[in-house]
Amino acid sequence: MDKGYMAGLIEGEGSFGLYLKKGYYQPRFSMTLRDDDEIILKDVSETLQIKKKLWRHKRKDNHAPQAGICLEDPNHLIKLIAYLDENPFIGKKRPQYEIWKEAVLFIKRNRYTTRANPEWRQRKRARLDSYYQELKELKEYKETK
Repeated sequence: MDKGYMAGLIEGEGSFGLYLKKGYYQPRFSMTLRDDDEIILKDVSETLQIKKKLWRHKRKDNHAPQAGICLEDPNHLIKLIAYLDENPFIGKKRPQYEIWKEAVLFIKRNRYTTRANPEWRQRKRARLDSYYQELKELKEYKETK
């Protein structure tokens, strides 16, 4: 897949999110297309060297069925970040991506830090809260429970 095409596709159709799930922040990237464009989603997975099963959703209304990909695994997100840093996009999602990337890298760096230190946990939570608020200002996010 052409690098510029894929970067533009990710910018146009992708979604960078940071969601509260059971009290913890979960970074996520997702992209949804019509199901007859499933081959494009498979190309994205192959380009990123990610073995990820696509999901399908048949809609009850008159809209076309959809297919999508959702990345939450930190290793998959790091591969996406490496790709987008090498092939950046410059449109309106760039600031959103930069904040999301900082949050993903912060979570990955601090994943195995000690939980015994409550002061550290508070600082970590405050930092993630600030990333979440910045993203929320750029785009309306829903919290999942």
